[in-house]
Amino acid sequence: MEVGAITANTSTQVLDPSRQQQLLGKDAFLQLLVTELSNQDPLNPMEDREYIAQLAQLSTLEQMTTMNSSMETLRLIQATSFVGKNVEAVALDGSRVTGVVTEVNFTDSEPVLIVNEMPVMLDNVIRVFAQQSEIQ
Repeated sequence: MEVGAITANTSTQVLDPSRQQQLLGKDAFLQLLVTELSNQDPLNPMEDREYIAQLAQLSTLEQMTTMNSSMETLRLIQATSFVGKNVEAVALDGSRVTGVVTEVNFTDSEPVLIVNEMPVMLDNVIRVFAQQSEIQ
């Protein structure tokens, strides 16, 4: 098998690390399966159970990749829904900030909210205010 060739061909893609790892897993799995099938002994072929198990693993990998992509999309939608809302959060420098989310930036596929010109990670939002009068 040419495992070295698989790594060399796929590692040249310019993607963020989490996305690259997902693609490498799927691509590498497919290439290994094709290599295994093409190099198997004709007098002792792969049993049906083994082939079906490998196809099931590929299907599971594909579903996990799709689910991960859907979760990323959901986070992006969630982040953009904060624009114009009053929030209390912990800024990247560790300070507490309260104010209106004026924009959302995306750094390495992670949404960063801007509150009073301070960057805030989406996970660091403590509270969302329903109305302006709730801010103290």
